[in-house]
This record gives sequence, structure tokens and C-alpha cells, in this order.
Amino acid sequence: LTPLGFQKLKGRHPYFVRMIGDEIVQVIALRSESVGIIGKRAFNILGGIATVYRHTIDLTVNPRDNLNWLNELHYFIPEENPDRDLLNKIIVFKYGENNEQELINQLNYSLDLTKQLMLPKLDKVKNLEECMKFICKYSYGSSQFISIYESEDYGNSNLNNSYIDGLYIHRFFSAKQYIEFLCTLSEDSSDDESEEQKANAKNNIEKLYNRIKNLFENSSKINNVEIELAKRKIRNQEILKSYNLIKE
Repeated sequence: LTPLGFQKLKGRHPYFVRMIGDEIVQVIALRSESVGIIGKRAFNILGGIATVYRHTIDLTVNPRDNLNWLNELHYFIPEENPDRDLLNKIIVFKYGENNEQELINQLNYSLDLTKQLMLPKLDKVKNLEECMKFICKYSYGSSQFISIYESEDYGNSNLNNSYIDGLYIHRFFSAKQYIEFLCTLSEDSSDDESEEQKANAKNNIEKLYNRIKNLFENSSKINNVEIELAKRKIRNQEILKSYNLIKE
């Protein structure tokens, strides 16, 4: 991964990090897994993107503790053409406990798949707008991003929540544009819905739209959000400097 711009962080956990400017952090990590099979061990590959606008970026913890923004490799299999056989193979990468060659083979295989499945998605993210779209797509409950605007502490009490990084959507979307964007991420097929389900979905969208519109048009609220974002940026850039990812 080094030739592709990633740097392995010092520490007990294997994080490989690539910076896009001084605000976007692209991460690939390796996590040990338990398989419950005598004589077998396993690992998984995780990947994701964070920004300095999260509450905090902590790459000293086990990758498992960052799972709300790091996704397992199989999540990057194309949705429009899912390969079920491949999915079953890469839920975890297994190898013999004392079989060094098998471990090397699996590491090489996982690296090839990382380059094939994950890196093209990361490579597309060159700015904060694309970063936000990536986070919406690969985070749980992106329609709930708006709740951190409504929270008194902007979600800071839940440090690893997947939508903590969504506090800057107002910079790129109006309420109408954000609703339209969320609809493009929906996996639900309206053709299979009953009339009642369609009516409920429409009602929920209208309610969400009104919530977002009221927040985005509240200049006092947005000013306070920008103050919070500035604090986060300063705090996280100091953390990134301590990792030697950005310069003093």
C-alpha cells in the first residue's frame, strides 16, 4: 500500500493511512478474527474515510472500536452485481494456525481484493463533498445525520457513532437536495410497496424535509455548528500531527 500513498502508523494495531489534503483521512486496517475452528485463525480487511470534522479520530484503538466508520471489505462488492461466491470467501480470510505460507497467500489475496474492490472507491474521494457522499453511502442510517444538528452536544456524547462525521452537510446541500440525495441511496423498491407503505414513506420524507429545512435556515444554529466544526478541526489536526500524518 505504500506506493499508493498509504503510511503504516506506529503502534500495536495495523492502520494504513492516506491523507487527502489536511482534512480527509483514508484508512485501511487489518483486524484479527475468531473463527471457532481448532487450528485455524483469521483476519479481515477494513476500510473507510474520516474527516477532521468528526468529534475525534483515534487510531490507537483496536480497529474493531472504529467499526462504525470502517467497513469490512465485502461491503465494497458492487451492489448492482454482487458476487455471492466472492462474498462468502471474504467474510473473513482464514489460514492454518502454524501455516506461514497459507497466511502469506491470504494476505496477498486480500491485498489484491482491496485494490480491486475498495481502493477505486477511496480513490474517487478528493474533496469534502465527495467525502460526505461516501460517508452517507457506507454509514449506517445516513438519514439520521440530521439528528446531530439537533443534539445539544452535536453527538459528542457518542464518539464512535457512524454519523458523527455528517455535521457539515449544510455546506453542500439544501434541504431539498439532501432529501433527493438520500433517495438515490435507498435500496427499497417502490414497485414492491403497497399503497399504504408508499403513503407512509412519503409522509416520513416530508417530515424529514421539514426538519432539515428548519435547521438549515436557522442562521444561529448553523453559526454554532461552524464554531463546533472549527474546534473539531483544530483538535483532530493536532492528533494527526502526533501520528506524523500532517506537518506542524
